[in-house]
Amino acid sequence: MAEIFLTSKGGEEGGEEEIKGPERGDFRFQEVYFQQPDLDTIGVFFLHRLARLCAPDVPLRLSRGDVNEDILNNRRILCIEVGGSGQVEKGNFDHHGKGAPQESATLQAFKNLPELQKNPLLESLVNYINELDTLGPSEMVAKRGKPPFPTLSDIIAGVRLKHSQDFVEAMKKGVEVLEKIIETRQDPYGTISGFEEYAEIKRENDRKVEEVKEKIQWARTNEGLIVGAVESTFPGSLGAIYEAGKEKFGKGEVIIGVVLNPAFGPEKMRKFTIGLSLSPEEAKEEGINLTEAAGKLNEKEPGWGGPPTGTIIGSPRQGTNLSLEEVTKIVKENLKSEK
Repeated sequence: MAEIFLTSKGGEEGGEEEIKGPERGDFRFQEVYFQQPDLDTIGVFFLHRLARLCAPDVPLRLSRGDVNEDILNNRRILCIEVGGSGQVEKGNFDHHGKGAPQESATLQAFKNLPELQKNPLLESLVNYINELDTLGPSEMVAKRGKPPFPTLSDIIAGVRLKHSQDFVEAMKKGVEVLEKIIETRQDPYGTISGFEEYAEIKRENDRKVEEVKEKIQWARTNEGLIVGAVESTFPGSLGAIYEAGKEKFGKGEVIIGVVLNPAFGPEKMRKFTIGLSLSPEEAKEEGINLTEAAGKLNEKEPGWGGPPTGTIIGSPRQGTNLSLEEVTKIVKENLKSEK
C-alpha cells in the first residue's frame, strides 16, 4: 500500500501530516476473515491497512457464514462481518444479529482507531460508508441528492462486478480504490474520477437492471403493502424494484423488494435479499419491519436475518433452498404495519 499523506485537523493551514499506525509495538493481524467485498467490509480492511495493523500480504479468508468462536476469540484475526457483533476489542467488526450495534462495521473500526480520526477527508469517507450502509441508497439520495455518475458506490459496484468470481481479489481492488480516493483528495460524496473501467462496467450493469424492471412480479401483502419480486443475478436489483414501484404506484408508496440471485458469488449459491424502501427512522415511524417475516422464514430454513433495524434481511449465508414464490408468499402474509 502506498504511503498516504493527509491534511490533519490539528495542523497549520496547508500543512500535512502522515497518518501513522498506532503505538502497538509489532502487533499485526495475522489473518482476515470476511464474507463479501461490499463497501463496508472493504472500508474496515482499508482502515486497518492504513493503520498498519494488517500487512500488505496478510492472508484473506473468505467465509460462507459466521466463523467459529475460536476464530472470533483470537485477537490476532481480524473478523469483518462474520460474527462477533460489538466485540471490537477482539478485532471483530459486525452489525448484524440481535442486539448488534446500529453503526456500520467501518464506523466501528474508525472509532476504534483514534490515530486515524484527526483527518477530515478520511472521516468524510467513513461517514459516507456508514450512511450508505445504514440508511441505504434511496435515503442517501433523498437526504443529499445524487451527484452525477459515477459515485463511490458505483465504482465499488464496478469492482464487485468485474471480480464477481474472486471475492479476495475484489477486496484488494476495493482497498486500492479507497486508497486512491484519499490520495487524490476526492470528495466521497461527489462524482468519483479515475476509475473509468469500473464506471463503464457499472453503467452496463445499470442498463441490464433496467431490463430487470420489466420482469418484476407485483403483489400486495394482506394489508395492502406493495411487494415486488424478481429473480436476477444483477447487483442493484433491489433498488430497481424500489424505483420501479415508485414509478408504477406513486412516490408515497412503501415498496417491499424480494430479490433472488440464483448464482451469487464464486460458489454460485442461491441468495435472497428482502428490503423496505424506507430508512430505519421512517420504518420505525410507520411501524413496518421485516422481523416477523424473518421469523417465519427461519422456521422454514434457519439462518435468515439482518441488521436490528429490520429494514433488510437476507437468506442464510450458506445459501437457500426456498423458491421465489415461497418467500414472496411468506412476506405477503407476515409483513404488517403497526400503525
